Amino acid sequence: MSCMKGGRGSLALLATVALAAASSAQAQDATMGKLLFEDTPNVSGINSLTGACTSCHGTVENRRIKIGGSRYAEISLATATERFRLAMASIGAMNQFDALSVAQVNDIAAYLADTPTRSASQLDFTVALTNTASASQFVDLRHAVATTESLRVMGVAVSGANAARFTRSSDACDQQVLAPAASCRVTMAYSAPDTAGAAATLTFTLRQGTSTTDFTRSVALSGVVASAPPTTTPPAGNGSGGGGALGAGWLAALVTANALLWRRRRTLAEP
Repeated sequence: MSCMKGGRGSLALLATVALAAASSAQAQDATMGKLLFEDTPNVSGINSLTGACTSCHGTVENRRIKIGGSRYAEISLATATERFRLAMASIGAMNQFDALSVAQVNDIAAYLADTPTRSASQLDFTVALTNTASASQFVDLRHAVATTESLRVMGVAVSGANAARFTRSSDACDQQVLAPAASCRVTMAYSAPDTAGAAATLTFTLRQGTSTTDFTRSVALSGVVASAPPTTTPPAGNGSGGGGALGAGWLAALVTANALLWRRRRTLAEP
């Protein structure tokens, strides 16, 4: 199938982009998307199609390079859906894929975005006091679903000028091998000796299948120590609230009062 570019007009382009947002809420199946990508006419059941997605792109990795810059690029589902729909609107050889249903388009987009992902792009920690550990937060690393290759976690590291302030309280990812759709978890905490803000990066170094090329997934880390409320210092010598030492002036006044009372009683008792 030829991949010559051709225009369909701005109206069709705008309509296609609008459909991307409307269809994003529908379920997407990367496994079905893989079948559609590799054999679009037969899997879709649409006889009018004359070629598959592979007719232009060869492999899904080639398409991921176009979208995200590398064969294992982390591509969001929204981005994959938008790019696929824009290609249908702006590339002549892709026009025929307008016959696909919304669900089928979504499934192909899900396959384009089906690379290893992490559950959060940033973890923000706050502690009330210095040298106090924060509540733990975690990030899950999940392998692609529609693949037959395993994912090797070559290393997990925290880097940056403030890396020492972030600790891994648990790490079930480092040096692990994940099967398709499997996941692992790293749990982090934060503590600091001062109130200065801190930042670091949690990085997973990965290698897929028999490839000898590493790629990464990163999570930004930030930590702050909240301003502690001002402490109230009791007046010097204040003995209230818990049996502290009495102030010298207060004690002298008490002795004088007792002496006067004793004298008063003695005077009243004399005949």
